[in-house]
Amino acid sequence: MLAATGGVNTQKGLVFLLGIMAGAAGWLSGQKRPVTAEDVLQAAGQMVTGIVERELISAAQKPAELLTAGEKLYIKYGITGIRGELAQGLPAVKNQALPALRQGLDRGLSINDALVQTLLILMTCVDDTTVMHRHDPDKMRVWVRQQVQGVLATGGMTTAEGKIKCEELDAEFIKHNVSPGGVADLLAVTWFLHRL
Repeated sequence: MLAATGGVNTQKGLVFLLGIMAGAAGWLSGQKRPVTAEDVLQAAGQMVTGIVERELISAAQKPAELLTAGEKLYIKYGITGIRGELAQGLPAVKNQALPALRQGLDRGLSINDALVQTLLILMTCVDDTTVMHRHDPDKMRVWVRQQVQGVLATGGMTTAEGKIKCEELDAEFIKHNVSPGGVADLLAVTWFLHRL
């Protein structure tokens, strides 16, 4: 993957996350246990017990040129990123994204619009390390969240005005080189779990 992208970390987090989700779902199925979204999230959290300690705390011992973006953010700011989220059973997916997606679909939103609305909601509650790596934690925690809250205040994908604001937000993110790839990975996991 890195060779094909010229060293860009495209999809590394998604492969990691969906691999864990598929493994947890397969394990539950093999154990003849329920394979609900909630059960998969709980099993996934159990599968990675100690991942922060094993992979991030020990990262301080690595040469700087071998550190991943996530490891650098942990060392500098204490941000545990997707490893920390996963170790907790992806609470943003369980408590925010899945309910938002289900509510959007129940309200008659198209799949696309329900997913975009869910993506916006995830941006308000997740520390996206893709954004933080390109900028700094405040870009995600302050600027991005303020922008997204403004779109959600107009209804997001549930209103015509909100859809226009969402398109404007997309252009603003491109202008500022803000690419919430970590949140997009969580959105893919949300869709996987919903379809499961």
